[in-house]
Amino acid sequence: MLFGILGASYNHAKEMLESFRFNGAYATISRIWQATQEFEDTHHRLPGKLRATTAACLLNPAPPCKNMATVAAESEAFWHDLDAAGLLKKYDLPAPEKTMAQGKAVYYIPAVFGDLVVTTNTAKDKPGSLVLVLALQQAIRGMAGLNDPQVQPMTPRDARGLDQMLDDALPARGAVHGYGTGDCFTPDAHYNQTLDEKVCGLIIDLPLPEKSTSEKSTSEKHSAAP
Repeated sequence: MLFGILGASYNHAKEMLESFRFNGAYATISRIWQATQEFEDTHHRLPGKLRATTAACLLNPAPPCKNMATVAAESEAFWHDLDAAGLLKKYDLPAPEKTMAQGKAVYYIPAVFGDLVVTTNTAKDKPGSLVLVLALQQAIRGMAGLNDPQVQPMTPRDARGLDQMLDDALPARGAVHGYGTGDCFTPDAHYNQTLDEKVCGLIIDLPLPEKSTSEKSTSEKHSAAP
């Protein structure tokens, strides 16, 4: 009986830890989505697309806005614009951290499973839009490609769980896409939940898609993770 109680306690603790991880990543991504949407609604441009003489920087000529002309890459300019508009503070988002990738600065914020970096969406049907990439430092620093072996932050089960909380749980459709090695996916384009290895990551569209995460009910958020 004692072993049964200990086993039940262990399983409960494991479930609590999984719930904490999913909810933490979900909350961070949702706040970024909301901040991006508010910025675009107010300034009619995506964060990272402003320069020193426009929108939020006109309202806040003090640093860091006065240095906007020196900001080039989306990984820095995105966070810069949200900060200049007061949205990092409003949505309780941390200041981005800095790393170097092939001699260039890259800015990111942690999101439980890995780190979130902003880059330009390469999809042909979404010119000028941005994406959040949930990745490990090896990929962010340019030491490995997103699909290279052993550089992904999530198991297929984790990727599906977070994709389901944010979107539709399908790696090739919707506002959240899966990436990784071929083992991340099944032949019919689902997450390969039979594999318990970190072979997946997520690419998340910005700005907020029409189906807002804020429209999901609390019960959906907590029940979505497998």
